[in-house]
Amino acid sequence: MAEIPAISSGYALMPTREAALEELRKVFKMLAEEYAAKGVPLPADTTEILHA
Repeated sequence: MAEIPAISSGYALMPTREAALEELRKVFKMLAEEYAAKGVPLPADTTEILHA
């Protein structure tokens, strides 16, 4: 699973990490287009990486 934490519907569930990330790119593009069509900015990314 891969997700965009700032967007509740921004996730992809696929059999591999690579497939999930590729699908998430498509999901993000679709969501960005929907937000733009509505004239609404994308939510701010508030993700914090504590341990990398």
